[in-house]
Amino acid sequence: MSIELSTAVSILMTTYKKIKALTDKADNIELKTHILEMNEQLLDMKELALELREENINLKNDINKLTDVSERKVVLKNRAYYDENGNGPYCPVCYDNKKQLVLLSHTLGHQNCSTCGFFLN
Repeated sequence: MSIELSTAVSILMTTYKKIKALTDKADNIELKTHILEMNEQLLDMKELALELREENINLKNDINKLTDVSERKVVLKNRAYYDENGNGPYCPVCYDNKKQLVLLSHTLGHQNCSTCGFFLN
């Protein structure tokens, strides 16, 4: 993907705030109505982006579960695992305890594991 979903969501939220500010200042009812409709569309896009991000994480986790972990070499770097191709970060708790490569999801500058709840700043 050329743009990360978290960046897209950030752009959408910035645009939402600008639209809200314009709406508050608008005197023309028709203009205000169009701005509110655009605002609703932006919120729908934000929701879709978040759903796609969650689906992407789940699909990557499914792929990793299907891949034989014993054949993949991993390296611990910055408190998370990465494979020989640089893919990751993977949850160190899931790998150390169950030999599962579970991708950490990125949320608001943090990384967390959807399987065990591991949290990394």
